[in-house]
Amino acid sequence: MWNESEREAMNLCCTSDWHLRASTPKNRIDNFPQTQSLKLSNLLNTAWKENCLSILMGGDVFDSSKLSSVPYSLLQMYISILKDFHSKTGIPILGVFGQHDMRFHSQEFDDTPLQVLIASGVFTKLDDTPYYLDEVTHVYGASWDQEIPTPEDLSAYNILVIHRLIVQSKLWEEQEDVQYGTDFLLKHPEQYRDWETDRKSTRLNSSHSRASRMPSSA
Repeated sequence: MWNESEREAMNLCCTSDWHLRASTPKNRIDNFPQTQSLKLSNLLNTAWKENCLSILMGGDVFDSSKLSSVPYSLLQMYISILKDFHSKTGIPILGVFGQHDMRFHSQEFDDTPLQVLIASGVFTKLDDTPYYLDEVTHVYGASWDQEIPTPEDLSAYNILVIHRLIVQSKLWEEQEDVQYGTDFLLKHPEQYRDWETDRKSTRLNSSHSRASRMPSSA
């Protein structure tokens, strides 16, 4: 059984909901794509300065799965930024698909901008197969509307990256189909020690690791 008291400190950069896009939203007065690019560069620089072992991305990397909203020029720019970052630091970006990353909000991952990032080697999709950060730290993922995977080794330090609305209380009085954090943890007892979710969620369980949590889209 892994002894938590003997665990060395581990820094992880947790982020979500970048919603990268080529167009500028109606109420923005800045150059939005440029702002997003600068914000991503700041996030990557922070992960490097904090000596993070990995960047955990909770989904909705892009604002849309349509290439009309994410043109090739934008994809090329972000692939270049992320490749340069990885070649210099070796820090992997691990994450899941949010509904905005999927075609028609379905389980279709192919022919999407995020799949292009995966194919280029700058983003690793997490699923029910563990990604080993080290011998005792295993990372799993559940993209939007996917089942929660069961960890292979319950004695390991299991981390779940998930894109799902999980709250501590209702966001508005009439909100329906609410999934509370406490209920979620009770449904999956002792399986995961840490959680990274989408931007509407809260951190569910404190970690013995140090997590550098970055804000979502500007």
